[in-house]
Formats: sequence, structure tokens, C-alpha cells
Amino acid sequence: MRDVQDSVEAVGLTWLIRLRWLTLAAQGLALGTAWWQDLAEPGVGLALLGGFAASNVALSVMRPRLERGPTVSVVLVADVVLLTALLHLTGGPMNPFTALYFVYITLAAVMPSTRTVLVVLALSLVGYAVLFLLADEADHHRAHVHLEAHLRGMWIAFGVAAGLIAVFVARLASALARRERELAGERARTERSARVLALTSLAAGAAHELGTPIGTIVIAAGELERALEGRDVGEEILEDVRLIRGEGLRCREILEGLGAAGGVVRGEGLASVRLGDVVDRALERLGPDRARVVVEGAADEEARLPPMALTLALRNLLRNALDASAPGEGVHLSVAADATSARFEVADHGAGMSPEIARQATEPFFTTKGEGMGLGLFLARAVAEQLGGELVLDSKLGAGTVARLRFPRTLGGAA
Repeated sequence: MRDVQDSVEAVGLTWLIRLRWLTLAAQGLALGTAWWQDLAEPGVGLALLGGFAASNVALSVMRPRLERGPTVSVVLVADVVLLTALLHLTGGPMNPFTALYFVYITLAAVMPSTRTVLVVLALSLVGYAVLFLLADEADHHRAHVHLEAHLRGMWIAFGVAAGLIAVFVARLASALARRERELAGERARTERSARVLALTSLAAGAAHELGTPIGTIVIAAGELERALEGRDVGEEILEDVRLIRGEGLRCREILEGLGAAGGVVRGEGLASVRLGDVVDRALERLGPDRARVVVEGAADEEARLPPMALTLALRNLLRNALDASAPGEGVHLSVAADATSARFEVADHGAGMSPEIARQATEPFFTTKGEGMGLGLFLARAVAEQLGGELVLDSKLGAGTVARLRFPRTLGGAA
């Protein structure tokens, strides 16, 4: 319910100002119609309309400071009183534009305050009754003489009131739908952040338990390799020892990567770094495949960000692109920056993805490669969203995939 109220308040004053301009036109039409039918003199009515227009200009100027608070309710009450005065000057209850009362009642009905609805409804009923009390025989006589014109005026007034109500309700429904989409997006981002936090907690525990034995394996394999070098033990044995050491390093890298990819969640500090340095760090552990990555763009630009988390996110995108491309085929990395944001764009020439696969590709543990844990794109997207940015995949079957990673250039202060 609070979300609905927030949406109504957000729409309320903005659209009240717009509806007041439309209502001003309608009341001007009512004044002109009454003058044409010899039901009233326009002098005082024009003065009231001028004050109405001036108040709306003032509301437009001060709107940013009046978004919250009782402003909408006060304006609605004042408008009902003004409408009653204008109707009294332009034919009283015989003026067909009494239908404009419904506009203000409808507008009040969607406001969060029940008191506003009751006050506007009561004022409208009392105002209409006052019009009958203040009407004189001359008003009734002129209305009967111009009955056909009066009926046409009723049709016009009905159209104006119905149009104003329809416009406001449609805009309100649109605002509520937009609010619901935003809330759904926020819920999805919150869920992804929770998953990242769970993964990084798991990684921290795994690193704590496995770090020492893996480190021992790596050190022992390195010492064994050095001890066997120069001895006649056979190249196959040396290759096996190197493989053990390499796989140990890979295990340690995976554990470090899972934790570092969630670095924003775990409180990694912000630092001003060159985008080119982020690229270099991302390429460091790609091995021989780094030669397949073609880099271009604004490498000398700087941004303020958590370096390790972003480096891991970019490395995940590059690895995915390399895996998707045929052996020996290149991957294109473009770096760009403007005053507010920085962007990495990774393009491969692989088989591409169908729309259904592309939608699932950033979900955790989803993979089409038959190997790996399916966390690369998920973690890259989570990091981007934690930085206030986004990861967008543009993929077509047979045409490859382009991954666009965008994030604010400055976080937590000037770069």
C-alpha cells in the first residue's frame, strides 16, 4: 500500500498542475459560453481565472519543493472553492460545467489522504447546493430560453470532464505500472546480491579450509620440479609435476576469484585506477590466450572503483568470449569513457545465443559449455549492479555475442 501511495504522490502534484491548465481552459470556455448566452458578465470571472493562472505558474516554479506534504490537498480544496465562485458568476447551477466537480473528486479519491477525499467531496456537494441557493429567477429564465444551447454545453462539459478524468487515471495507472517494474528490478538485484554474498561467504570458508593444503601442494610441486630438472628422469615426469603445480595454482585462483568477484559486497576499497591497468590485470591470467584479445579505446582514462572486483568481472567476460570463439580466433575488447561512465565491450565471433539462452546466461550455475560452474556472467553482472551499472548481452545465433559492461566513472568521491 505504501508503494501505491508513493506513486500517487509522485504523480499528484505534477499532474495536478497539468490538469489545472486544462481545467483553466475548460473554465474559460464555461465563462465564454455563459457570456455568449447572456448568462453573465465576464469581468469578475476573468479576474478569478487570472488569479487561477498565476497560482498555477507559482506551483510550477515551486514544484520541486512541494512534492511532499499537504500541497496537493490544499490546492484541491482551493480549486473547488474557486470553481464554485466561477460557476456562480457564470449561470450558477444552470452552467453545464458543474461537471468539473467530478474532476476534483476523482483527483482527491486517488490521493493517499482519506481526509482530503472527504473534504473535497463535502465542499463539492455544499458548493453545488450553494449555487442553487444563490441562483435567481433570471438565471432560470435565461437557461430555459437557451435550452438547446444549454444542452449542447452539457455535452461539451461532459466531454471535458470525462477527458480530464481519463487522462489523469491513465497517467496514474502508467506510473503505478512503472513503479511496479522498478520494484521488481530492485527485488531481482537484491536477490542477486544475496546470492553473491552467499557465494563469497562460501568461497571464504573454502579458501580458509583449502588454502593451506593447496599452497603446500603448489610449493612441494615447485620444489620437486626444481629438484628433478637436470636429472635424467624423463620429460613425461617433469610434465606431470608441472601439471600438478599448474592445477594447484588454478585451484587457488578459482578460490581467490570467487571471493574477489564479490569484493564490493565484502567491502573492497575504492581506488583511482587507469582503465588500461584494469585491462592488463584482467589479461594477466589468461595465459597464451591473451594474445587473441585485441584491445582498443580509452585505456588512459581513469575511474574510481574497486579494482579487484572489476578486474575479475572483466576477466570472466574475456574468458567466456575466448571459450565461445573458435581456437585461434580473436576477441575484441573496446574501452570507452565519458564524463559520467566507463564501459568495457567484449565481442566474440562464436555461435551466439538464442534469446532464451541469453536471458538465462547471467543466472548462477547456468552454463552451455559443459564445464565450469556457470558463475562468470552471474558474478560480472552482480559486480556491475553493485557499482550502479549494468551488464548487457547482445547476442544472435550465428553472429556471436557482445557483452557490454557499464558502470559509473566515479564512486564515493572524485576520481
